Amino acid sequence: MTRELRTVNLLLIEDNPGDANYLRALLTENRKLEFNIKRANRVAEGLELIRQGGIDIVLSDLHLPDSQGMETVRQVRAAARDIPIIMLTSLDDEEFAAQAVHAGAQDYLVKGDVDAVIMIRAIRYAIERKKLENDRERLIGDLRAMGGLLPLCPSCRKARDEASYRERFEEFVRTHPEADLSQSLCPDCAARPKPAT
Repeated sequence: MTRELRTVNLLLIEDNPGDANYLRALLTENRKLEFNIKRANRVAEGLELIRQGGIDIVLSDLHLPDSQGMETVRQVRAAARDIPIIMLTSLDDEEFAAQAVHAGAQDYLVKGDVDAVIMIRAIRYAIERKKLENDRERLIGDLRAMGGLLPLCPSCRKARDEASYRERFEEFVRTHPEADLSQSLCPDCAARPKPAT
């Protein structure tokens, strides 16, 4: 079970003050999460706040003065590769929603259709899905770097990394659950005398 989030640093990219106030009100109705909300009126302002760091999730309107539609999704996604993004719109367009998710958004919400429960659930799920996605990508990168195999000494149970046999097997398996394991004695164990039978 993952730890429960308590405070979420949220970036809201929304140029309409009425919509921004409505979304803030939805977020403050919640009792399980506390939100530290930063707001940008334009994509360019939002991208600068993302570059400054410390953002856990981005809620962005699709139609802003300096960016429209899929271009908004692409710009925010490019700046926030490891951060979940939920796109907000006034239009209920399933095809466009699918395109936004395919382009990297975690969710697509219609402003008039969300209440506090739906909004909080979408935020929590987006953060968890993005965390799993980031973990998976790191694991795949680790496995590629190792050629997909982990040399393992069956005697001392140490896994060999690039430098030596210094990482314990249990730790490696905990952090790399999908690794294929090969077994051969490490040099230290191979040099030990074999016990008499």
